[in-house]
Amino acid sequence: MIRRLQSSVIDAHPDLVIWQVGTNAVLRNLDPTETANLVEDGVTRIQAAGADLVAGRSAIFAARHRASREREPDDKVARPRSPNSAMSGFSRASR
Repeated sequence: MIRRLQSSVIDAHPDLVIWQVGTNAVLRNLDPTETANLVEDGVTRIQAAGADLVAGRSAIFAARHRASREREPDDKVARPRSPNSAMSGFSRASR
């Protein structure tokens, strides 16, 4: 994911990036914690490149996340590490 983000987005030097995250993670049954770490790395890279960022999660990701919270104790659910995390729903991170 990060390699494609670099080559397809960051290397194009955009002023604004609109990024919907989570759909591929759900469809490929990826680890939520690992996915959150990759997204946070992507957010950091986009901001370091000087682009504004609008990030959101897909409806399928939100539904699966809610379902996992119903099945698992709270200490096993991946949570955003910061208020600006792309995994915390729709957010706008600025330079």
